[in-house]
Amino acid sequence: MHFRGRDAIKDLQQRERPEMDRLHLIEEGKEKRKSERASEEEGKKCLLGNTTDCQSNSRTGESCAYRNWKTLSQRPLCASIALCAHQSVNSSRFVDSLLRDNTKASIVDSLKKLPSKYVYYYVSPEHKNHYVLSYIFGFDREDDVYHFAYSYPYSYSRLQTYLEEVEKMKLPFLSVDIIGYSLQHRSLSALTIGKGEAGAKQRKTVVITSRVHPGETPASYIVQGLVDYLTSDDSMAQVLREHVTFKVVPMLNPDGVFLGNYRTSMMGFDLNRSWTDANPWAHPTLFATKNLLRQLNGDNTVDLDFFIDIHAHSSLKGSFVYGNQYDDVYRAERHTLFPKLLGQVAEDFNPGASVYNRDPNKNGTARRFFANTLRDKANCYTLEVSFFGYHPRNGSDTSLLVPYTDEGFPQQRADKRLGRNLARAFFQYYVVTNHIPAAESAAQSSVNRGRSRDRSR
Repeated sequence: MHFRGRDAIKDLQQRERPEMDRLHLIEEGKEKRKSERASEEEGKKCLLGNTTDCQSNSRTGESCAYRNWKTLSQRPLCASIALCAHQSVNSSRFVDSLLRDNTKASIVDSLKKLPSKYVYYYVSPEHKNHYVLSYIFGFDREDDVYHFAYSYPYSYSRLQTYLEEVEKMKLPFLSVDIIGYSLQHRSLSALTIGKGEAGAKQRKTVVITSRVHPGETPASYIVQGLVDYLTSDDSMAQVLREHVTFKVVPMLNPDGVFLGNYRTSMMGFDLNRSWTDANPWAHPTLFATKNLLRQLNGDNTVDLDFFIDIHAHSSLKGSFVYGNQYDDVYRAERHTLFPKLLGQVAEDFNPGASVYNRDPNKNGTARRFFANTLRDKANCYTLEVSFFGYHPRNGSDTSLLVPYTDEGFPQQRADKRLGRNLARAFFQYYVVTNHIPAAESAAQSSVNRGRSRDRSR
């Protein structure tokens, strides 16, 4: 990272009041309510040059709850100037979750950490005593556009390109369908992978969704890793496709993703609190997904085993699940089986962070809503993955943090890629529950051992 205009940077530093020197991120479109437009304009005045438009959201009667930028694009007016950007935040708890060691800034064509000495966190009387995150960056190239990102981006356009590439493969066991449209008429796509067991009375079915919160981009990398693996020639993937059907809805909130919102839809709704009262006018993508689940749940030829909604977490490390509590001890025990198996195959799984509850405040979430409406046999989870990284469980250095990187989510080694490990956990689950015959499981294990020997030569 190169900095110029040092005098300007020094002058800006002297005018700031640093109280903490770490920040996790930086952003693509502030989410604001109409009642907060004055604060939004105040924040814009701190920026030099042209920035991406900020989406203003409103929900009558609600104060602004989500005021985080996801990414910010900046074209400098000239080289050798400094950018000072501010963000007013309502909650110190929310800000604390952002102050992590792996702050990222995209410079030219690579993402790099923004030096902590140019990042500040303080209470600002000028911003109604809200906590303010500020950062300083010295531009060194006049003609380039600089991008500052909360996390590695994964856009709606990128998903559409990926789906087109998947369709071009013309795989006999895969289909991509549009099951609905957003308010701004962006497509809600669903992938079907596997045709289920031939001749079976019921097809084991797994439903995966993600990006109901548009700023949680790691969820898309997990889904892409899962789809890449399930459509591969790996022997385990082939066995899974023969016995299980996967339904994947990779982007539940396409408008929010396109507009750069962090948590809400175009209308300012937190869609993961809207499943109970979802309707086709305000929440068309949720409504279409609910219809898909209802059809599967009511189909006697479908055995709906899992619903998993994938999110990203801004404070905890690794991956973990939020599950449900049940009075039936047998159902409760069965509900904890899959997370245990995921913990056995995924190095980044953090079982200590997993929680099982029936909090009434979460009734509008996908996990709680479908746990109450689907058949009792269906296991419903929220799968969370950290924005930052994980502590390896097998390492002696417990302070070591392995970051999730752009390459790491879809392409990193198989034993560390959560998308692949999610599929491996499904395989183990169906072996343990005797849905996948022991003979096929043994054959698959033999193939894996042979590959391990080949790699060690």
